[in-house]
Amino acid sequence: MSGVPIMTLSDLAFAYGERVLFEGLSLAVEPGDKIGLIGDNGVGKSTLLKIILGQERALRGEVAIRSGARVGVLEQVPVLDPARTIQDVLEEGLRPLTEAIAAWEAAVAALDARADHFLARIEELGGFDYAHRIDEIHDALELPALERRIGTLSGGQMKRVAIGRLVLSAPEIALFDEPTNHLDIETVEWLEDWIGDTAAACLVVTHDRAFLDSAMTKIAELRSPRRMSGPDAARGPLAVYPGRYEDYLAARALEEEQREALGQARAQQLKGELEWARRSPPARTTKSQARLQRVAALASEVRDLKSQDTRASFDFAQGAPRLTKTVVALEQATFGYGAPGGTPVVTGLDLALVRGERLGVIGHNGSGKTSLLKALAGELALWEGRRVVGTETRMAIFDQHRAALDPNRTIQETIAPDGNDTVYPGGKPTHVAAYLARFAFSSRHLPMNVSALSGGERNRLALARFLLEPANVLGLDEPTNDLDLATLAVLEEALIGFSGTVVVVSHDRWFLDRVATRLVVFEELPPEVPGGAPRKNLFVQPGGWTSYRRLRGPELEALRTAHNEAEKARLKAAQAAQRIDKPRPAAGLSGAEKKELARLEARIAELESDVQALVDRLADPAIWAGDGRDGRALTADKDARERELEAAMERWAVLAERA
Repeated sequence: MSGVPIMTLSDLAFAYGERVLFEGLSLAVEPGDKIGLIGDNGVGKSTLLKIILGQERALRGEVAIRSGARVGVLEQVPVLDPARTIQDVLEEGLRPLTEAIAAWEAAVAALDARADHFLARIEELGGFDYAHRIDEIHDALELPALERRIGTLSGGQMKRVAIGRLVLSAPEIALFDEPTNHLDIETVEWLEDWIGDTAAACLVVTHDRAFLDSAMTKIAELRSPRRMSGPDAARGPLAVYPGRYEDYLAARALEEEQREALGQARAQQLKGELEWARRSPPARTTKSQARLQRVAALASEVRDLKSQDTRASFDFAQGAPRLTKTVVALEQATFGYGAPGGTPVVTGLDLALVRGERLGVIGHNGSGKTSLLKALAGELALWEGRRVVGTETRMAIFDQHRAALDPNRTIQETIAPDGNDTVYPGGKPTHVAAYLARFAFSSRHLPMNVSALSGGERNRLALARFLLEPANVLGLDEPTNDLDLATLAVLEEALIGFSGTVVVVSHDRWFLDRVATRLVVFEELPPEVPGGAPRKNLFVQPGGWTSYRRLRGPELEALRTAHNEAEKARLKAAQAAQRIDKPRPAAGLSGAEKKELARLEARIAELESDVQALVDRLADPAIWAGDGRDGRALTADKDARERELEAAMERWAVLAERA
């Protein structure tokens, strides 16, 4: 069925009251497509996913998904039953397989001729031995113990469980709404690899540019009606660009150059028409009236072309004093959650901020990134060591939970709580409306309550409030969450141009590569002994994320490979020590089991050949060149095939013993 769309969206239209989100939206998703859906905040990306899933109803148009196709969904905030265990939720993804196995067993017992049909379905869904697939996903996503209740997990852990369920369901088309939010970088990269390897078509709403650049084969940009005039009108609200995010940027840059040239031509044409209009007498002929209508149309088009370039504008010129040589330093600092005496998240840290640097902080969820930011700001007391602060240092913290926003206050009250209509960014008096316009808020937004804003709009408002504080050291905790791509680019430029010092906690790799001049990485290293607890390490290195992965990645990969091999040996020895004699099954195989045995023999030979081929390829040093990604991918493939081989041989042994 290659080339036949697995999903088609035809002439969709949707509106909230009088506000039209989109109309005339069409898209064909073919098998294997990996489509990144992007667009400004509030343009309707999540709404489009809801329409596809039947959770919202379009005003007109049609959504057609191939009959019988398995659809997987990862919500922005997964809704999971808190009373269920991780095992329960993961097994939900295998429900079609477990139901097929139950149907096959019943058919075999009843000598039903449909047994072969059910057996074929079982093989299509991955085979009988599915327990190892749950273990594989559990280990790959570093989930807590399978018996843990969902209600005891963090938001990031719940999202990883939901990803595991989706992967185990083996979808033919998968829909993702901001999949990278609340995930650590390692999990994001694992998901990128899965999307790249799976045969499923994927439609992904995300603002993660590194994710778009790594995992997508097409970029679809959803544009609001106000950006649909001029040359874009004929394309409809959804413009699709082949290739990765970098290819999209190149195509959009070319479009903007053409748009600018077109805008200049239209403006010149308008100038000529206006000169004619001013020279002409008051009485108008029919021909003159037509020219006046053309003047109005041209003026409207020029305004529309200019309005499409409107972007949020951040100004970090706070008017704070110039930093001295000493900014902020931690000396032999030890700190953690709660009172001294517990388990520290950081021990004996020496870290000095440098004037003008931009320090990026990354690591697993709960590793201590926010605690480090608070320790630098003096908001978290040190258990040991000391904090040194320069005489001119003024530090402000941007909270990832946006606690400064009161949902019951208006936007204007949030920015000017004293009731005035003037604020003082950088010490300069500015009208509230003019200040908020820098953050893409119009005057109609001023009386709106914060509760009515989208996540991205709230983030922009929080930044607007934050930037009114006079500071020469900025501490930002996950500032990129929910921001659209245009606003992200402007924020990056503002931080790069800031004359003070920046400390930013982020999982956004593209952002870190553009902004960070130095990284602090909370690493989780393998245990020193098999079965032991993971080790914590704080690694500091100049540069951004890509530099860190290139220089540090091979060493970390070698440590993990050695640990995995030792862990396999330990588990194998433990299983051998605990093995007990089991009752011998009844002799003889059913017809279906004989067919399964023959297929297993062929599959085992195939897997043995595949494993050997992968071992040979991994022996080539060129595989580990660069950032070592090819080597890691091949290693993961080899490990997966070895596990499948082991499971196939165990099943073959059971059947062969009874044959």
